[in-house]
Parts: sequence; structure tokens; C-alpha cells
Amino acid sequence: MKTKHFLLLIILVSTIVSCSTEPKHEVTPEQRSAIIKEISTLWEAGSKGFEDLNVDPLFSYISESEDAKVITYGTLNTDIPALKEQFAAWFESPNAFRRKAISDPVYYDFINDEAVMMTTIVSFEILNDTSSINQINKAAYTLLWVKEPQGWKALNMHI
Repeated sequence: MKTKHFLLLIILVSTIVSCSTEPKHEVTPEQRSAIIKEISTLWEAGSKGFEDLNVDPLFSYISESEDAKVITYGTLNTDIPALKEQFAAWFESPNAFRRKAISDPVYYDFINDEAVMMTTIVSFEILNDTSSINQINKAAYTLLWVKEPQGWKALNMHI
């Protein structure tokens, strides 16, 4: 009798556990392609900010959420408007130089249909020689893109 009750208990617990877990949000190949296209379009449009020394496109894809964070060269920035002001001041300085950002390779890791990790290496080609820098600079980027009501935004970026 005890064995019968034990087996019933095992079956009941297994059923409860399997029913209580959230289903995985599988991403279809079509969804993957559409999301990658959307994110890459935002990324490329934002990168134009380096070419034009314009901070608005550069920050256009960053989330306005209070949870947004950007790590730049070892500094954690949780105040995105203040970081934007720092970039704007640098872009207006005589030391600023226009650069073309080239992302290659770019990897997308899908967490689900509302969260995507993007990892890339960006090479910066100098477009004007207002400084003595004549080489291509490189930086590694990791971005956590999330689907917000206004579209895909980078909630967390590490440079």
C-alpha cells in the first residue's frame, strides 16, 4: 500500500512541476531573420553618429529604462543622459575625429523572442585627419537587446 501511495505522489509531483514551468519561447528561423534585420538596422543607423559626430543616432538604440547600463572602457555608466552629454561634449571638441564603424563579425544569441545578445568587433576607420591618429581602432561590443513597446532597444551594452 505504501508503494502505491509513493508512486501516486511521484506522479502527482511530476505533473505539478511539468505544468508549472513556463514554456520556452522558441524562435523560428523566420523570426530570427526578422529580428536580426531589425536590430542590425538600428545598430548601423546608430553607428552613423561616429561618422557625423552626432550623439543622437549613437544613443537612439539605447533603452531609456532606468535599468539601462553601458560599460565603456572599464567604467560602469548607469546615468545614460549624463553619458550622452559626455559624448556630445567630446564630439564638439577640437580633438574629435569622424570615424566609420565597421562591425565584423557579428553574432546573435537568442535568449527568446524578446531578448537577444549581440556580440561584435567594431573597427573604426578614420574619415578625417584632425588628429595624428592614422590607424584603425578596434573595440569589442556586447549588447543585450530587449523588445520594448517602442521596439528593440539595447538595455545593457559593454564596450
